[in-house]
Amino acid sequence: MDRWLNNFAYRINLDFWTFILAGVLALVIAALTVGYQAIKAATANPVDALRYEWQSVEICLGVLSPFE
Repeated sequence: MDRWLNNFAYRINLDFWTFILAGVLALVIAALTVGYQAIKAATANPVDALRYEWQSVEICLGVLSPFE
């Protein structure tokens, strides 16, 4: 494999810290995303979610028109 890679005209050096930085950045983005969604879910009013869910069930059953 080294011979095959040596045939390329352009070469770059990949240091170990590049992979660590990419991993840390991915973890930070994931933590921020999960944290935002958790705070959004914790501060939401559960009655609104249940009302919306029940309304969609009634629409699926044909009890309620989707245009009301």
